[in-house]
Amino acid sequence: QTGCALRQQRGVGMTLDEKKQLLREYRAAESLIFELGDRLYRWGQLQSRVTDISQTDIEGIMAQLKGQISGLSQMRTAIESAIRGLDDYSLRRIMQLRYIYGADWDSVSDSVGYSRRQTFNLHKKALEQLQLTEDCTNCTF
Repeated sequence: QTGCALRQQRGVGMTLDEKKQLLREYRAAESLIFELGDRLYRWGQLQSRVTDISQTDIEGIMAQLKGQISGLSQMRTAIESAIRGLDDYSLRRIMQLRYIYGADWDSVSDSVGYSRRQTFNLHKKALEQLQLTEDCTNCTF
């Protein structure tokens, strides 16, 4: 399946598990953006050297790749904005460490200075407060 499983849903009213799944896709999107960027570069290099593939076909492929990169970048930006929108610094930091930087729970707990249990409780509170917009859920994997 290509595409974010949650793209049909709205950010408001999502379950906590749906929010976590979407947040996990932030890091996957980063890898995919680099992969798509590499493909785009290779097609650009190929464009000047081939004669048996029409320029229109190559331009279409490149436009499609650019669209995918743009959609993924918008999703990542929307997630970053949603996390920045959390009122409490500790909640923002937990979400950034876990989902933006990919830290494990022990590292997150150590960084914020709370026990693992307290960190989990704050994480749940952050998920409850997190307002994911349609830009987050309409990603184009």
